[in-house]
Amino acid sequence: MCTYHGFTYIILVNCVLNVNYIFLAISKLLQEKYNLSGEDIAVFLSNMERVSFSKRDIIQNEGKPSYYLYFVEKGVVRSFISREGKDITIYIVAEGDIPLDSVMLTEVSASKLSIEAIEDAVVWRIHKKQLAILCRNSVTFANFCRQLLEVQMREIEVYWTEYYWMDKKEQYKLMLKRQPEIFQRISLKDIASYLNVTPQSLSRIRTLID
Repeated sequence: MCTYHGFTYIILVNCVLNVNYIFLAISKLLQEKYNLSGEDIAVFLSNMERVSFSKRDIIQNEGKPSYYLYFVEKGVVRSFISREGKDITIYIVAEGDIPLDSVMLTEVSASKLSIEAIEDAVVWRIHKKQLAILCRNSVTFANFCRQLLEVQMREIEVYWTEYYWMDKKEQYKLMLKRQPEIFQRISLKDIASYLNVTPQSLSRIRTLID
């Protein structure tokens, strides 16, 4: 929190500049990624909360009520399930993307996935009930949610019709092609979890490709 006492006016100025920088950063992401206008972004952010997480913090637990939709301002975040004593990563996203735990964007329901910060992360979150109100009152936000849902459905479609049927080497190559900048930032353990292989198997795959 920024505080000042009389002569420390410069601290207040720096705080204001820092707040402006924060809003500019997330506004740029929303405008470039989702084509929202400045007015719509202002409305959106007025209904959102900025939250910071440390590396390996759990943002959302599988099976618990999913109250929020998250937007990543900074860092890398994964969505995963835990089965038979191991984690299987379903999504890995970075700046400007949304780590989903459910396809229910505007309804509070039990989370289908856990969400974890792979790096120190800053996210913006909006309560799903508040997002539902925005969608009811604005065609722009209704279309925005439709766009988000279409993106997720395409990802699911590609996963089950293409990615799932590839061998692990081809999955790894596709992963590097689609998100090279992300997979340079995360650990081999996280990559192995995404491929649903052991770290030892991943090392063999990397050797074959190299």
